[in-house]
Amino acid sequence: MGLLAAVLALSGVVAAPAGAVSSTVVISEVLTRGPGGSSDEFVELYNRSGRPVDISGWRLDARSATAASATVRATVPASSTLGAGCHYLIAGTNYPGSPVAPDLALAVPISDAVGIALRDSSSTTVDAVAMYFDATTEMDETGPGFSGLVEGTPVQNPHDDTVSTDADSGLERRPGGILGEGQDTDDNAADFQVVTPTDPQSTASPCVSPLTATGAAAPATAQQGGSALLTVALTPGTPSPSNGFAVTADLSAIGGSPSQPLFDDGTHGDLTGGDHTFSFTAAVSSSASIGPVALPATATDAQGRQASASIQLTLVAQPESTAPPTISGSATPGRMLTEVDGSWPGTPVGFDHQWQDCDGSGANCAAIAGAVGQTYVLTAADLGHTVRVQETALYTDGPGVPASSAPTELVQAPGSVAPPPPNSAPPVTSVTPVVTPGPRSAQVKAALSTVLKPSGKAAKLNAMVKADGFRFSFSAPSAGKLVIDWSTTVRGKQVLVASTSAVLGHAGRATVKVKLTRKGATLLKAGRIVKIHLKATFTPTGLTPTTSTGTTTVRP
Repeated sequence: MGLLAAVLALSGVVAAPAGAVSSTVVISEVLTRGPGGSSDEFVELYNRSGRPVDISGWRLDARSATAASATVRATVPASSTLGAGCHYLIAGTNYPGSPVAPDLALAVPISDAVGIALRDSSSTTVDAVAMYFDATTEMDETGPGFSGLVEGTPVQNPHDDTVSTDADSGLERRPGGILGEGQDTDDNAADFQVVTPTDPQSTASPCVSPLTATGAAAPATAQQGGSALLTVALTPGTPSPSNGFAVTADLSAIGGSPSQPLFDDGTHGDLTGGDHTFSFTAAVSSSASIGPVALPATATDAQGRQASASIQLTLVAQPESTAPPTISGSATPGRMLTEVDGSWPGTPVGFDHQWQDCDGSGANCAAIAGAVGQTYVLTAADLGHTVRVQETALYTDGPGVPASSAPTELVQAPGSVAPPPPNSAPPVTSVTPVVTPGPRSAQVKAALSTVLKPSGKAAKLNAMVKADGFRFSFSAPSAGKLVIDWSTTVRGKQVLVASTSAVLGHAGRATVKVKLTRKGATLLKAGRIVKIHLKATFTPTGLTPTTSTGTTTVRP
């Protein structure tokens, strides 16, 4: 910056103050007095921004520690653009022209104790660096004459203005090498380091591309107690391409680990291994604070690059029932109790049920092993107890808050008289006769609706081809048989794309896979959008079947 300040002083123009952190082009490396002598020198510029910069008419000015003012040392010609991450080399007359040829020649040499200013075409200071080699020259560079030619504290030059120090050793802006020279804290001593040998780069050199990371969540809105697939997509840096990646995320805000690894190996929710997209299916704590959260993530590579990303996620409260479930049936061993679903906001895609044994007053309830259907047959083990059912509505974003029915009457043998519950009002229960021990058609249709809405990354064309089908969770309302057919129309003919047939031994959630047919796999591998007709039939054991249909579009 010293050269430019001198030029401006001679021309009567007031120099712009030094110290503004550059967001674009910086002085990245300097060599004075190389092996070829005092004119074996160069000044390298680096575009640390992410966009091209027009440097036409930019000037390199310098002032030695003993000079009265700065003078122009080089002016960039018109129509000069410096690409993002690229370098521009200005060299002296004894510069050997290797390893790269310079882009521009220094009109006037620079000295070993000097302040250098880079100014744009409007004479605004863009960057500055001052170098000293002894206490006297350092003091000179901290005086008022070097205003606009130094940022913070000058940096010590490995050369001392004598032939004995002619060596290929210069000053490079940190971090250096393949990581770029983008550090700019407004302090020359902190920003520059000695580099031996030097590594001059020009517009003919490969441009530096940093490692970058982009975070995302699917779904972008998740509920308490639910889950979300968190991803961080990486763009490798160059030159010396990135490898050996590692990605971690701080999931403290959703009740997870502050250093959770993400994966790119086809596990933990990752769809495709080795595609530079790191993933993790994260559970959201039911006590996490609702509202928007930003989950910070950090990526590194084996070359020492580092990138940051933010995964944006909005948390919503778990849905709560507006009316609890109820129970019908007689509280007698051998008789069947039937749960009637409560009322919930929105549109649940299914329900989970858990029957519980309670004490005679309806308290101290514990889950009954295996009793997870919509019906439950009382046993002798329930004598002297009351029974209730806990219902959880299932949504695409996660489960609702479990809701419990009122307890039944005390379970007793036929003809027995139940004593009143101690210290409590009589429990609420139904005294209607035992109803048909099978689900209603509406309940079956509600359960089937979940298999008519394939969604998420697994429902993409490429994912189905890789997985040979689509896997989903089905909440069976009772024991029975589930049959699913996916078909499409090709040249006026129906083609079966995928199908499954599963016999379910009891009510409750089951994982079922719709497997691609050979023709279906061939059709999807063609990579075109396919409109699928979905047909699902559930036949409760001993009852008539119920069928639901729908359509979906499978896209790449």
